Amino acid sequence: MDWNKVGLVVVAAAVIYYAYRMVKSGGYRALVERSRNAPQHWGTFAIIILCVIAFVYLLIRL
Repeated sequence: MDWNKVGLVVVAAAVIYYAYRMVKSGGYRALVERSRNAPQHWGTFAIIILCVIAFVYLLIRL
């Protein structure tokens, strides 16, 4: 199994899915407006960013 191709397919599917969701929900301007009006949870944001960094680090180590 070629993990590079699997990863490429997963990333491409995620990009297409998020692009479809953005268009369906009113586009980028509506997304920014909803984000600006939403309550800010910086602790959750920090945890998610740390998890992403750890995940990328583990992928590089493998």
